[in-house]
Amino acid sequence: MLEDDMNRTIVSEWVEKAENDLRNAGHTLRLRENCPTDTVCFHAHQCVEKYIKTLLVLSNVAFPKTHNIAAFREQRCSQNCGADPASRLGLSSL
Repeated sequence: MLEDDMNRTIVSEWVEKAENDLRNAGHTLRLRENCPTDTVCFHAHQCVEKYIKTLLVLSNVAFPKTHNIAAFREQRCSQNCGADPASRLGLSSL
């Protein structure tokens, strides 16, 4: 039970941070011609990374401390994943 509560807290924190990165990218895009696209790409990458880590935490899959999204391809869900871990986040579109 304690581990579930801890995982919920971690998941909540990852989602909040991912949403902040997405919001930041969206606000920056509104600059139009003056938009620093490298900053938008950075925050978009961070958002994706955090949602991937969220799904891995939900699935009880250990992952390396890295910012390399490609490295997560090596991570595989075991029986712990269930039918659709994204649905547990309310992310049916993933």
